[in-house]
Amino acid sequence: MKFRKNFILLVLIVFSSFMFVSNVYALDEEVNDNTNGQTSTLDDSVLSDNISNIKFISGNAITMGSLVESLTVDSLLSGVSSEFMEQYNISSVEVKNGDSVLSNEDTVLSEMTLLFTLGDDSTISYVVKVVGDLNDDGIVNNDDVELLIDSILTLEDESTDEEDEVDVKEDINQDSDVSVVDVTHMTYSVNKGNWGIGQVELQDIVSSLNADDIIYVDDTVEVIYKISGLNVGIFKGISGNLTYDKSLLELDSIFVDCVYGYINDDGKFLYVFDDSVDDEILITFSFKVNSRGDGNTTVSLEELKAAVDGVEATLDAESLSKGMQIDQYGKGGDEEETEEASPEPEVVATPVVAPTYNYETNYTYSYVSLSSNNYIRSLEIKNQNINFDKDILEYFITVGNNVDSLDLTVILDDSTASYEVFGNENFKTGKNVVTIRVTAEDGSVREYIINVTKKGAPVTTEKENNYSKYVIIGLIVLIIAGLVYVIFKDDEDDEENKDSKK
Repeated sequence: MKFRKNFILLVLIVFSSFMFVSNVYALDEEVNDNTNGQTSTLDDSVLSDNISNIKFISGNAITMGSLVESLTVDSLLSGVSSEFMEQYNISSVEVKNGDSVLSNEDTVLSEMTLLFTLGDDSTISYVVKVVGDLNDDGIVNNDDVELLIDSILTLEDESTDEEDEVDVKEDINQDSDVSVVDVTHMTYSVNKGNWGIGQVELQDIVSSLNADDIIYVDDTVEVIYKISGLNVGIFKGISGNLTYDKSLLELDSIFVDCVYGYINDDGKFLYVFDDSVDDEILITFSFKVNSRGDGNTTVSLEELKAAVDGVEATLDAESLSKGMQIDQYGKGGDEEETEEASPEPEVVATPVVAPTYNYETNYTYSYVSLSSNNYIRSLEIKNQNINFDKDILEYFITVGNNVDSLDLTVILDDSTASYEVFGNENFKTGKNVVTIRVTAEDGSVREYIINVTKKGAPVTTEKENNYSKYVIIGLIVLIIAGLVYVIFKDDEDDEENKDSKK
């Protein structure tokens, strides 16, 4: 009998202990759930997914330069929301130049540092790369376009087997290749006042290389590169390599009606045209014929590439060649007549200076007068009263617990402007931020902030949780005491029955 009672008592104690631990764990878990899943783990994909205006790749924070005014710390960090910082336990985000922390109004340049400080005081740093700002003056303009062309056409002193790493600052369209496509993208962006690319319907580009079949020593021959089909878009670009036998031909001059561009000493060329050109674009290479050689020569254009407003165009051929026969004697003459009429003059050796080809001097940029109006004329929110004023940029509203987003009606002050809405989804209980970003035709930006407080069910406090624990513990103790009383009461009854029988 005693053994049975002790066994029952032990089972009750074990069961009660299990119930106590389970309840305490459940309550602690409920408290932990209020942390909203905070974590201090940050990687490139997490940052890129949450900060739209910066691309994080292998230690680099890549962002676009500003075309209207210098890129400031405030505009760079505009994509870092307070919700994102709270979710990933980020205590601060700052831009540093060396050891100095920049203020919101300071200009962001390449090679500065973007620093994330986490709640545990650990830090993650990225090197800032400002796409397009090649001269590090904080703004992207035609000076940077010229530097980009110059960089593409710069001769390498020594060729290496290893591929040169692409400079992300020059890779405007971030396709891991710096080419004429980036130049036309950048040119289009600078002139249109935004970083978008043109909306063009590309077609096959027809190209050809023309020259006389028979040429003559001491004469000048013109080799004409014809390109048709580029009558779309605003800015078009052509690049390639000019190759020829320099022992027979001497490049005398080049005529091209371009916006800007040039050919380097190695024959690599890049030219940009605007919408003032006709359907057929001509590049005329003039050569002086110095020698006959074996009587044949070839002029070739290789690695040809075309682009329109930042979009690569399809050429019919990436390489074109023109073969020519060289005649030793002038037109209409023969060997005997030439020798009798005019004997060969004595040759006097004179130093020859190789021609240098630099930028064309006829730069004519096509600027368009663009609107800077980035105001909202009217803003309405369904089921909300908001006293909107286009000059007031921040508003505060409260919504019910069943509201997950705002039903917005936005009317812009200028039809040429556009807008985007950020943060208007999946509202959480408490503070939420909705941002309306208006971009004017010239690329200037204005942001309207709506602070949304979402009501929620009362949150159980730690004090209330502790009270619940004590109630549960008290109930368990009462149950155990009652069971123990019943067991020992039965034991006393049994003893009394035994005594009465005696």
